[in-house]
Amino acid sequence: MPPAEDDATRAPASPHHTRNHSGIPSGLLSRRAFVGITVAAGTLGLASCTDGVSLDGQDTATAPSPDAAAKAFAAALAQGDLATVPVRGYTAEQATAQIAAALGDLADHKPTVTVKGVQAVDTMTVTATFTVAWDLKAALPPAGRDTAEPTTWTYDTTAEFVFVNGQWAATWNITALAPELNGTNKLTIAVDTTSRGTILGGNDQPIVRERPVYRVGLDKTQVEAANQEASARAIAAIVDIDADAYAQQVAAAGPQQFVVAITLRQDAIPDLLEQLGGVQGAFAPAETLDLAPTAGFAAQILGRVGEATAEMVEQSDGALTAGDYTGLSGLQLAYNDLLRGRPGLRVVLADNPEVTAAPTPNAASAAAGGSPTTSATTTGRPINSPTDLFTIAGAPGTPLQTTLNEGLQSWCETALQRFPATPSAIVVLQPSSGSILAVATGPASPGFSTATLGQYPPGSTFKVASALAALRAGLTLDTPVECPATVTVDGRSFKNDDGYPAAMFGTQPLLNVIKYSCNTGFVNLGSSVPQADLVTAAATLGIGQSNTTGIPAYFGAVPATATATEHAASMFGQGQVLASPLAMATVAASVGAGRLVTPVFVRNVPTPADAASASPSASSPSASPSASPSPAPALAAGEAQSLQTAMQAVVQGGTASVLAELPAPAAGAKTGTAQYGNDNPPKVHAWMIAYHGDLAACVFVEDGDYGATTSGPVMKELLTAAPGILAATPAPPPPSTSPSSSATTVAPPTEVATSTATGTPTPKTPTEGTTPTTSPGITTATTTAVPSIPVTPAN
Repeated sequence: MPPAEDDATRAPASPHHTRNHSGIPSGLLSRRAFVGITVAAGTLGLASCTDGVSLDGQDTATAPSPDAAAKAFAAALAQGDLATVPVRGYTAEQATAQIAAALGDLADHKPTVTVKGVQAVDTMTVTATFTVAWDLKAALPPAGRDTAEPTTWTYDTTAEFVFVNGQWAATWNITALAPELNGTNKLTIAVDTTSRGTILGGNDQPIVRERPVYRVGLDKTQVEAANQEASARAIAAIVDIDADAYAQQVAAAGPQQFVVAITLRQDAIPDLLEQLGGVQGAFAPAETLDLAPTAGFAAQILGRVGEATAEMVEQSDGALTAGDYTGLSGLQLAYNDLLRGRPGLRVVLADNPEVTAAPTPNAASAAAGGSPTTSATTTGRPINSPTDLFTIAGAPGTPLQTTLNEGLQSWCETALQRFPATPSAIVVLQPSSGSILAVATGPASPGFSTATLGQYPPGSTFKVASALAALRAGLTLDTPVECPATVTVDGRSFKNDDGYPAAMFGTQPLLNVIKYSCNTGFVNLGSSVPQADLVTAAATLGIGQSNTTGIPAYFGAVPATATATEHAASMFGQGQVLASPLAMATVAASVGAGRLVTPVFVRNVPTPADAASASPSASSPSASPSASPSPAPALAAGEAQSLQTAMQAVVQGGTASVLAELPAPAAGAKTGTAQYGNDNPPKVHAWMIAYHGDLAACVFVEDGDYGATTSGPVMKELLTAAPGILAATPAPPPPSTSPSSSATTVAPPTEVATSTATGTPTPKTPTEGTTPTTSPGITTATTTAVPSIPVTPAN
């Protein structure tokens, strides 16, 4: 501002004393009387001097109110453009440019600026106070906008106004925008992506957690330049990656760099170490990454996390934007809102590397309302530590508690590797709690959960439900039933398997019909069991029940009505009867528990709609309409005992005798061999369901031989190994009384071949490296160092 003039130079006051809104005669507003008058926003404040009083020689007869000038300045400041208001010390263009440079990431957001008050300094000067409010809700990622945290950043600023050239002009200073600004710094927005909730196993331990890995690559310091390409190609051949691409990465890397070819689990590398040891410069330092127990562990169920697809963004109604990480499949998608957490935001004051000093106005120029004589330069000044000015706190994702037993799931997935060419599945339940301990799908069903969604005729395993319907019709296990070699219904002939024991033909007690799985006997039972009663009996054991597991699951269907031949086929689990391996494991669990077992997989939250839905198997027929299973009568104690006796007889000398050597308590089982297709002989689905103690299971192979010979051995191994696996499972940790102080946010594990030359991950296939089974920002325990295992360079 210009130098102040003393009172002796002032024009004499007018003898006419009109009064302004402060109650003081305008003509008596001497320098001393003027100081300290505060005017609220929206009032006239310093009234126009209607008596013609001159201020320092300036005619104030029509002088505007400083209130109006302050309001106009506030409106212009809110828009970030001062072209419409008088500015001193800088041109409006220069001041506007300074605002643009200072706004940084806030440039896309407009504040609300209001006049809080105007205070007189002297006859020519006032100070206006402004309240600046930034509503930053829209600056948050969509996932964070439902926060209850305050989203408006509010603070006060001031600006000096001088009456010059017949108007009130603001003496420009960047602090009018924010008091912390100085012309060399700027405001930025930092989005805080909080840690994604992890998926917990049945013992409340993270399924995805730190596991040891090796980074395999080439240490260029150990290889002469002329030999580096040969070493790179040798390493690529050993770990089975693109040799050309890796050789190019090595060539582009600096001369001192270690260029990573691939990251492998430690249990996958021992066989490669000897080969790598023969390659000059090969090196394999040990590290840890957040990984599932095995590559592809329960992948169809757990799902994966990644960048939102264009289709997902389009269908999200603004909840997702391009570049967002989100659940893409499985539980990660179904429970994304729970797991993802709520991102937060910080307004950060950071140095602007493009300027070295704030522009300084020339005093004479400022006095005349002119421009500064110096300007900012762009010589790249070092950035100091940023300062947070405002924070919208985020919230970490909520862990998802499942019932999955890590050890048992891994065992089942390994067991199914023996069926590489046909879909297969193993489901293990705990009848006492309904917990799904394992839900494994074999390698021939990539991306599809055969265990929970497969729709197949259950064959003779369904005879457990047919037997219950017969018991309810008044039969007992001793009731004689005709079991001929063949039986014809409405012109269609039904027969038993070619290996059915000849001694068991003829009139047999119902127990033997179940024990040896006589198809014709069950067809004959159909005369005593209407189709509707078969539907009801199946529902009592869990077939067709509503899905409350927390994962997509199909619980089967029995047609509500059927022709005579369809009814006959339904009696031994063919025709239009369909079930999944999970549904048939539920039947075994219900018999073993003596009551309907309702399976559960997710324990801590309600089932979302998309996790309750079930898609049909691409290789299976659609289910026919089935009668409503509710309300199905409960399994009576006598019914349960008879079914247990029958299933135990199947083990002791019947078709499931492969399980006869299991230790006490007695195991119960039922085999199933369901024909399908038009081949001659027809292909068959191989089933076995069983319970043993507090375990129930189903082993299914889509294209097998017989339930007893294909699925039976796997079931025996499973029920033999499971007790030890469960006993070795660590108990759940005690409840924590305080937050862990050792947690750290780490980057998502990825299955990569990373070049240190570019730092860009190159995705790998599941067989080539670790599997990306977690998500960005997952919180894990502090990394524990694993000793590196160098590969000795060749001479």
